[in-house]
Amino acid sequence: MKLVLKISNPYQVSINDIAKLEKMCKIKFNNFEKILLAHNGTTELILRILLNKPTKINIISQKESKDILTRESQIVTHQLKPTVLIQAHSKVYLNRIPSEIIDKLRLGHEGIGMILLKHRIETYKKITKIGYHLEKKSICRMYRISYKYQNICEINEKFMINFEKLV
Repeated sequence: MKLVLKISNPYQVSINDIAKLEKMCKIKFNNFEKILLAHNGTTELILRILLNKPTKINIISQKESKDILTRESQIVTHQLKPTVLIQAHSKVYLNRIPSEIIDKLRLGHEGIGMILLKHRIETYKKITKIGYHLEKKSICRMYRISYKYQNICEINEKFMINFEKLV
């Protein structure tokens, strides 16, 4: 069973939001989980920093239809043994972003956040929901990325590992 909390201020997940989710789930999140639920930067980059390990994007599938690109991907680390850190489902509205970014997305070699970062595109991440899967003991979150006041991307991330065991 997955428990999900809608965020009242999507520009900032507060400690109160995390406390509400902890109360709903009857658990206490570790510091890694709290940081990952609340951070509004590039997920791949924050994982590299928190885990002090290189990460890589694996694109599982990618389809394009009517100016919408959908992508199933994973963020993995390969130090010692391959470990899936995150599974993500993304929907990108291609008619709302610059063409050089569309070209990079279509190649499928990099994560969306890293592409936006490398191209210095000023975006805003709005975290709309945070959650916890009781059986899998894993956190998740849903967010939108905005560019020039338009929603350009919707992403659902499921964190697949216990972060305390990786460190």
